[in-house]
Amino acid sequence: FHAEPHKAMSEFAGRISRPRPERAGVCDATRLATRLPNGLPPAAENDYALSFNGVDQFMSAALPTVFTDIASNDCSVSLWFKADDLSVPSPWIRLFEAAYDVDEFIHLTVAPIGKPQLYVNDPGGNYQAGVDSVLNTGQWYHIVGVWDASENDAKLYLDGVLQSGAGQSGAAWGGTQSLYLAKRGDGGFYTGELDEVSIWDVALDADA
Repeated sequence: FHAEPHKAMSEFAGRISRPRPERAGVCDATRLATRLPNGLPPAAENDYALSFNGVDQFMSAALPTVFTDIASNDCSVSLWFKADDLSVPSPWIRLFEAAYDVDEFIHLTVAPIGKPQLYVNDPGGNYQAGVDSVLNTGQWYHIVGVWDASENDAKLYLDGVLQSGAGQSGAAWGGTQSLYLAKRGDGGFYTGELDEVSIWDVALDADA
């Protein structure tokens, strides 16, 4: 299944979204990262994953309210990705972007070091959490970015494992108040596939 340029996310919501966990605020990271025996995320086996060409294909949606006050609101973003290219042009590649304004935005992005990271910006500063090691292209990974606003704490899980890699600062919003998959507001297109995208209005806990 291939994403068409400029399609609204709502048109594909049934294919890419996952229900909220039964207990709000609790995330079993191992469960979220469960693969099928063939190593694929569940929807990808049925060819429901969305494919992006890195040139002009992306998805957009109205900005969920949880992202309109990142300084106060906890949130978490979960998705599967299989990148065809992890080299980094300028602007940085986006797997996911939710931007309210120049001071408040959150990304799952590929930084210049070639590693995916969670990047959170609020009026008080910016916060990053990166993966521990360089990833392979052509391989499915599950990633969860968790933001605890009260603690100014950004956490990143890869395949159910909490990461300790240092992220890089310097990312900016794309100039558009919106939510995007596979690009930022003004560029930074992603080449590869995305699947099982989920958003929560809580800071998920991996200790379930």
